[in-house]
Amino acid sequence: MIEAGHAAYTDRFHELARLVPHLVTPESRKIEIYVYGLALQICLMVAAIESKTIQKAVKISGALT
Repeated sequence: MIEAGHAAYTDRFHELARLVPHLVTPESRKIEIYVYGLALQICLMVAAIESKTIQKAVKISGALT
């Protein structure tokens, strides 16, 4: 996933999360769904870190792209 692709994925994820907040509540569920949508190699690395906030998961996944 290239950096522009990561930004587009993250923006779209947040747009959809605002439309269906019950699917991404609590925060841990939001992180789980976000990470699951990443490229496999990045998904595995971000999941191993076990981020506590969505912002940290986004930052880590962005650094790995």
